[in-house]
Amino acid sequence: MVKGVYLAFRDIVLEDLSSGSFGTAQYVKCYKPRQHVSASKIEEHENVKYIGNGERLSYKYQSPLDARYIGFKDLTYDFVLSLYEINSKSAFVLRSYGAPRSFEKDIGTYMHSLNKVKRPSIEGRLIGMQNGQEHTFVNDILSLLSKRKIDLYEVDLFGNMKRNIVLDMYTGTTFDILVYDRIYRPGELVNTLTEEQFQRGIQQPAAQQGR
Repeated sequence: MVKGVYLAFRDIVLEDLSSGSFGTAQYVKCYKPRQHVSASKIEEHENVKYIGNGERLSYKYQSPLDARYIGFKDLTYDFVLSLYEINSKSAFVLRSYGAPRSFEKDIGTYMHSLNKVKRPSIEGRLIGMQNGQEHTFVNDILSLLSKRKIDLYEVDLFGNMKRNIVLDMYTGTTFDILVYDRIYRPGELVNTLTEEQFQRGIQQPAAQQGR
């Protein structure tokens, strides 16, 4: 697998950010298209950790007794940034709406945790958001990845669909989750939620926690 392929993705996206059409249609750059996996398969024996909006996780897969998958259901206006180190089977993931807070510090902590890994090889992924959404912070994320010399393996941004994604911590592969254990019908994943409705939805749990 040629390392230059990853770097090209990162550099191409940075260049395309200045394009007037960026953010108006689904934007995909990937080495390998995602395949499907059924929800029942990954959820068997509590084998998946689901990450909600505003959450982040550093995780290492060490044995078959560990949860093998990290999942993200109903991605719409939020996005996922994942960093997966191939040799140690460890990852840092975050799910955020808009610019994530203190992500530079978190990524620095994750990189420090790889000090004992000989020649770490990290695959970066950036997935989520909808057409027309404010996205200037994407430049900050990509600039940080460039500074840290983190390769981009997959970029899947914007569009008008809901995404259900899972990262396999054993292989480092991402899959589209078949939530109903079947292929989706035409239009079934089209996002009908407005951004205002999404914002209200993520504000309500925070308000309830503050009571």
